[in-house]
Order: sequence, then structure tokens, then C-alpha cells
Amino acid sequence: MNNYSFARRMSVLGIVTVMISSIVSAGEPASRVVNVQDFPAFRQEALSSMQSEFQRVCDSRRDAAGMAEFVDRLALVDEVAERIVRRLQSTRSEVLGAIVNDIIDASKASSDRKGDAIIVSPMDLYLEYAARFQAPLSKPDIPASEAELLRRYYDAAVTAAETYVIRCGRTVAAVDKTAATDVVELYILMPFLHVPDERWSAQDIDRLSEWMKKPSALVAFEVLAIRTERPFTAVQLARYRTKTDWSDIQTARYLATKAADMVKEQNYRAAVCCRKAQVQLGEKAAAPAIVSEAYLALGELYSRMDHPELAAGTLEALLKEHPDTADWGQTATLKLKYLYEAKQFDQIQQDAPVYQADQRCKPWLPQIMYVAWVTYRHENKTESAQNTQRAFLESFPDNPLCADMYFASAMESLAGGDYAEASRLLDLIEYRFPTARVLKQVQNIKSRLSQTGQDKKE
Repeated sequence: MNNYSFARRMSVLGIVTVMISSIVSAGEPASRVVNVQDFPAFRQEALSSMQSEFQRVCDSRRDAAGMAEFVDRLALVDEVAERIVRRLQSTRSEVLGAIVNDIIDASKASSDRKGDAIIVSPMDLYLEYAARFQAPLSKPDIPASEAELLRRYYDAAVTAAETYVIRCGRTVAAVDKTAATDVVELYILMPFLHVPDERWSAQDIDRLSEWMKKPSALVAFEVLAIRTERPFTAVQLARYRTKTDWSDIQTARYLATKAADMVKEQNYRAAVCCRKAQVQLGEKAAAPAIVSEAYLALGELYSRMDHPELAAGTLEALLKEHPDTADWGQTATLKLKYLYEAKQFDQIQQDAPVYQADQRCKPWLPQIMYVAWVTYRHENKTESAQNTQRAFLESFPDNPLCADMYFASAMESLAGGDYAEASRLLDLIEYRFPTARVLKQVQNIKSRLSQTGQDKKE
């Protein structure tokens, strides 16, 4: 870069800096928009009125039960605030650089911005710290007046961190709409970490800055709440934004929709949290259809997450706790399917005969018998497999699953050298079950038998 280009770039940067300072200073002194290095001084000023008393309690009660844990939590608040501010600082630098490049060389700016990367998303940053904040903080074993001082000090420390984060990020949101959503999500991280999901309420939204209660910001917070496994927080934000008071059933439907959205994003943990909350709401509203829907969806989610044992256990809970559910038979059948995926074959052999005899499972009897049949074959229970197959073929002769059983018999005939019987069974499958999933295999085997002439041997 020659001297002229450098001077021009610095001149533009100075103009942009003045412009941003003027934007920020509308309502806030520009000097207060600072970097992460300035946070300790900001925090000290915010807590100055309580600092000496707080230090006295810490010094005199350092060995009291719960004090070390309390001090560690305070340090964690500072750590998170500094992480968020560094993240905002990085975004602000990228935005300023992009503005300068756009003014000086638009074509270069386009290529530069493609290389920009924000390493830690607001969602990832929240999830990194959520478990540590959600761990219950025991009350220090100290006099009540001193405990009250610690509570007020902690709340003031959290408020200072929230305020600092907001002031540091305001420049980015003011000058770059693309970065604004990302920055807005960072603003809400401290309140999210400080207040557990089940305790989040309209009062927590009321205490936010006015601009954070605008519909666009509330939508961003709502989406982040769902993605960070805070379903009840999302509900409160949605109610606040729409100014409506939903029933438990309406809320459950909202969470079902959000769970589906998370499945599309393959954020299965968030979807699980939505469905679990849906179960709670369905139970509270005495709405068995909602409860059943949520349990079945949870089973499918656990299966997608490669935890079929959890899927089976979830459906077992539905069977036991809601014996009158209209989906009892379907639930029992899916439970067997997940047990098979989990390779819990002994449990299938115990449960399948019980379900076969249960009238609630009658519409699902073919599927139940089929799972039992493949389990018996897997476990080399030849007699049980043959008896189940015979009963199935007699009771459900036109069921497509018959094709699998005929195919298994054909393979056994081939293995035993009975090519004529094998050919007969393969012809039967091709004629009676033209849409069978084994049809391609049937046709390949028939072709090989035909080429060798073994399909005609008696």
C-alpha cells in the first residue's frame, strides 16, 4: 500500500470513528463505549458503594461454608462478560474494517468479508457456560444481614456485566444490520445465564432496556432461547411479543412447532427440550393426545440421536403412566422396534407375547409379530420363529411383510439344496408382492438360478 492509499484509508477510518461515536453518544457518553481491558474499572465503579462491606464479609467469612463457591460464581460472571465483550470487539473490528474497505475499494471489500469468520456463536457461548450457572448456588453459612449484602452485590455485579455488554455492542448494531442480529443475541446471554429457564418470566423481560423489548429483538431472543434449550423462556418471550396469554394447550402446540423447526436444523437436543416441556404442559392440561404426541416424538428423536434404549424407555413410560391413551398399541409396537435397534432381544421376547394378547394392540398385531419373528431368528429360536411365521402367514396372508418371511424360507431352501422349492417361493413373492422391499434381491437370485438351470431341478 503506497503512502497516499494509507493516508486515505486512515482519513476514512477517522471519519467512520467519529460517525460511530456520534451514533453511540445519543443517550450514552461515547467515552463509556470501551474495550474489554476497561471492564474491571467499569465494574469497580458500578460496585463501589458496596465494595468495602463486601470485602469485609469475604475476609471475615472466607472459611464459612458456601463462601468459596459464591466467590467462584462471581468470578464466572466476570469471565463470561469478558468473553462476550471480546466477541463484540472482534465483530466491531470486522464491521469497521468492512466499512472502510467498502468506501475505498468495493470489490476488495466483497472478497475480504467472505473471509471473515466469527468463531464462537452466541448459542455456543451460552451452552459452554450454562451448566456451570445452572448448578445450584448454596447460601453461605453466614448471618442473614451479610447474606443479604452478598445477594445485592451479586445482582449488582450481574447488572454491571449486562450493562457493559450492551454498551460495548451498541456500535455494531447501529452501523451494520447483518451483524446486528448476532450482536443482539450476545446482549441476552447474561440474563439467560443468570435466570434458569423454568424461572424466566415477564418480569425478566420488563427489566430489559426498552430497545431490547422491540419485536425484532424479542424474535431474536426467542429463537436463541429455543436453540439453547430454554423452551419456557421462548414461550414467555413469544407471549410478551404477541401480547397474548396462551393456554397450556396452545403453548404445547407452539413448542411442538418449534421442536419440528429444531429437527430441520438437526438440533435434536433443543427439540428434545421442547418435547419434554410439551409433555409437562399436556399433563398439566390433562390433554392425553398432546402427551402421547410428545412421547412418540421423543422416541423418534432419541432414535435419531442413536439412543434407541432411551427411545424404548420413553415409550415404556407412556405405556405405564397412560394406559388409556389412544396410541397405546402404536406405542407398544414402536417400543419393540427401538428395543430391536438397541439389541435388547431378551426384553422383546418377554414383551412381544404380552402385546400380541392385548386387545389395544390388535391393529398393530402384524408389526408386533414381525418384530418377534426377526428376534427369534436372530436368537436362533427356530421353533418359535417357525410358529410365529406360520401364524402370521395364516392370519395376514396379504400383508407385505409376508414377502420377507417367504424370502427367508427361500434362502433356507437354497442353503439346503432344494432349488425347486426356492424357485417356487421366489415366484410367489414376485407374483403376489410386486412392491416388496426384497423384490430386487428376488429377481437377482432368480436370474442366477435361471442361468445355471437350477431353477428347474427337482
